[in-house]
Amino acid sequence: MSGSMLSERPNSVNNSSNSVNNSSNSVGHDVSSNITSLTASPESINDGGKTTVRVNFDEHAQKIVSGDTITVNWNNSGTVYGQGYQKNIDLNIRGVNVGTLSVTTSKAVFTFNSNINDMENVTGWGEFDLEGRNLANTSDENTGSFSIYSGGQQTYVSVKKGKTGSKSPFYYKTGDMLPSDTDHVRWFLNINNEKGYVSDRIYIKDQIQPGQTLDKGSFDITIDGYRPNHFYGSNAIENFESAYPGSSITVDVSTGDITVVIPQDQAQLNKFSILYRTSVDDYNQPTFENHSQAWYTENNRPAVEGKEFDYSVSNVNANGGVDGKNQTKVSVIKEWDDNNNSARLRPDSIKVQLYANGLLTGKAVTLNSANNWQYTWSGLVKNAKGSRIAYTVKEVSIPNGYRSITTVNGNDIVIKNIYNQTINISGTKTWNDNNNQDGIRPSSITVNLLANGRQVASKTVSASDNWQYSFDNLAAYANGQKIT
Repeated sequence: MSGSMLSERPNSVNNSSNSVNNSSNSVGHDVSSNITSLTASPESINDGGKTTVRVNFDEHAQKIVSGDTITVNWNNSGTVYGQGYQKNIDLNIRGVNVGTLSVTTSKAVFTFNSNINDMENVTGWGEFDLEGRNLANTSDENTGSFSIYSGGQQTYVSVKKGKTGSKSPFYYKTGDMLPSDTDHVRWFLNINNEKGYVSDRIYIKDQIQPGQTLDKGSFDITIDGYRPNHFYGSNAIENFESAYPGSSITVDVSTGDITVVIPQDQAQLNKFSILYRTSVDDYNQPTFENHSQAWYTENNRPAVEGKEFDYSVSNVNANGGVDGKNQTKVSVIKEWDDNNNSARLRPDSIKVQLYANGLLTGKAVTLNSANNWQYTWSGLVKNAKGSRIAYTVKEVSIPNGYRSITTVNGNDIVIKNIYNQTINISGTKTWNDNNNQDGIRPSSITVNLLANGRQVASKTVSASDNWQYSFDNLAAYANGQKIT
């Protein structure tokens, strides 16, 4: 089945600010086109059997943002169909919840929350079980198939229904887990299935194994045959024992032991189906075990003495995971502009502090010659609430005699400390004109200050200030060289 075309969504990255503008309450889109593979294993099962569906996805079609969903569907009606086992799985990236995988009887849906907005290069997967059913109206063997599909991907599972009409054993034990109730396991004791004659009482022992707890009020007892009846609910056992004198069902919830006794006269020509449930205690347990032994004698047949009838039910598989990048790094480099420490004022070490969006982050870091005056913060959160975090680095204390200049180049921050050695230049204008005997001395002159040949300052001097001038607090060095 081909996937439906999705309408285009505008790019949500603001290149000028290099930040993500997605809102946490944005309306979600179906991004099932991001699915890269969809498989089911095994591809062939018997009626009532399980297959495990595996879904893989990434962001090759479009970026995944808050509210987006990926939906996997399957045929869940008709003669041959699948039923999902209901489960809810949290999807986390390094401890941050970014969504859920919800499996129902009819579909599986990945739903992503606002935390996904902070992730880049997202990849993920999900696994869940389906029960396959084949209800073909025939007593002959029949095989049909149902499809599983999403985002242009499709796979099929064939379901085989066996031939019916063969004779059933006198006693057998079975169990299952309903797709609509994965918190419980159902167990069935099926007794005298051909409604035959017996030569003695029927005695059944049942032992529930770890990982589950018996629900005493869950018994559902059906009698079919010469004396049909049905009992269920909290009084099912008492009502059964009253209706069939001499019969008993003894239950010990603490040990998980069940004992069933049906006298010969009550067992004749009657089929007994005893259903009860256990509550799942260990959801990570792969299988749930139940042991059973039986004593009975069918008419004109050898007695069965304590034969084992153990059974196990596989737990439902449902799991999922997501990965993505939301990390960055910031490096700081300390440079010195102090004529190779000519003034001998450079400290042996300095401390720098990292800030995230203007807020102090972590502890101050020491830079010195041993680490080449460099440090890198790794594993920093890159985005938060849909926006890029702005990281800055500041010197904790600027050394005396230095000034600091910071430049940023991508994730590299350079802090240059420039030695502020200053000098003062002063002088006096002198005149050799016999005290201005000709009257041509100007009333004032302008003195220009040159640094490495370029004018950097000027002053006007006159007789009022005794023809004196001074330039104070001048930088003595530039780029490690003395200024002339």
